[in-house]
Amino acid sequence: MYCQSFKSWSDITLRNLEQFRKISATGFSIAGNLLQTQIELAAALADIASYHAGNIAAAKDAGEIASRHMGLAEESGKVIFETAQSTAEILTEAGKAYGKLFETTLASGAAFAANSTKTQKAAA
Repeated sequence: MYCQSFKSWSDITLRNLEQFRKISATGFSIAGNLLQTQIELAAALADIASYHAGNIAAAKDAGEIASRHMGLAEESGKVIFETAQSTAEILTEAGKAYGKLFETTLASGAAFAANSTKTQKAAA
């Protein structure tokens, strides 16, 4: 009985450690993807700003300055919107990955509980 109990606890501990490893790997992957997205956003916005700064400085009147500012705002808005969509996709995938891990953990816990109940009944 004790041998089976220790084996059951050993199995659940190993499963839990594997789940923690998967959760950590998923978290690092998500963080890496989000960081990459933010780096790309910052670089794109810097490129847009530097390009339009030269155009704005070369403008001859207020109407042209306003027009070039609108171009800057339009391009920046487009890049920000694309980044928001990319971030939403990353977070959606993260939700799916964490959902699968949660379901696996629940199934593992249910299997352990069922096995534990069998062991207790056999011991009685």
